[in-house]
Amino acid sequence: GGIHPKRARFLGIDLQSGAKLEYIVANTRIRERFLLDQAGLTRHLTVDAHKQPLYLALSTKEYEDSKFICRGKGTIKTINNNVVCLVPASSKSEEISIVLPLAGNSPKPSQPSAKRWKRKVSLPLTESEKGNALQFEPIPLPLENPYKRGVRAAGIDFFKDGRVALVTFDGDVWIGEGLQPGSKEVRWSRYASGLHEPLGLRLREEQIFVFDRHGLWRLHDRDGNGEADYHELFCSQIDQTAETREFASALEVEKDGSFLVCKPGQTGSTIGRSSSAILRISPDGKKVTRLAHGFRQPYLGYDPVTGQIAASDQQGHYVPSTPIDFVKKGAFYG
Repeated sequence: GGIHPKRARFLGIDLQSGAKLEYIVANTRIRERFLLDQAGLTRHLTVDAHKQPLYLALSTKEYEDSKFICRGKGTIKTINNNVVCLVPASSKSEEISIVLPLAGNSPKPSQPSAKRWKRKVSLPLTESEKGNALQFEPIPLPLENPYKRGVRAAGIDFFKDGRVALVTFDGDVWIGEGLQPGSKEVRWSRYASGLHEPLGLRLREEQIFVFDRHGLWRLHDRDGNGEADYHELFCSQIDQTAETREFASALEVEKDGSFLVCKPGQTGSTIGRSSSAILRISPDGKKVTRLAHGFRQPYLGYDPVTGQIAASDQQGHYVPSTPIDFVKKGAFYG
């Protein structure tokens, strides 16, 4: 489940420097990246100043402490059958590298290019169907793409300039351009990848937020090249079990900038603290409160004008066929 931010907090992934992890443990900010080369598997850590010693877990009984090499102010030792790196207290930032030599010759890492996904997918737009109660305008998806990625559409939202952001259950975010009046084609470019079964995407102040099984992410394009280069874990306090049907369902943004998410309660063996609930995340991502619970497979709806929250559900035990509920704070819908 989620870790209380006073104990530890995962901040995000910096992709500009070769996938550098950023997190806080014991009120100490740590930046970490991995390197695989002929020397072995290396963990490079930048540890901010800290008043108390830090213990970095490396391995259990599988490796002896003599197998690891530490460069910098750290000591490898075994404590209670766990191999750890002891980082003593320091009044300044420290650079530490921990190497696990590997047998044989390891391949050298490839250097990522400035833009990882250079090729776009252009698809023709067809005329919209008019004359009916609803005007239907189909937008073709990049089902066939150079990256051989599945495109199971899960959530969309639109930028103010007409571009569309699409998240797929396969873990990618795509950006579609060309959806203006008179346009003959839509051009899809891959914006982000590596998300874990996301089902919700929303824009807040033109920034992309995605809800997946790890939590609520904010995706940044800091160098302006059209691809996300920093995945910020905006909220990590949402519990997630290993249940295959506990999906990271819908995501909505309220008028005050808060977020709404929902977690299914259809479980086989494990019940998490967030199971079956509709949750509200504060605008800064630091607080999560439960609005209602008892849902089986809920999906959200939100009216930004009235503030009304609605949720559909899936039929099952004690749940009639596909109801739609108007959500009230503190209510039980099971």
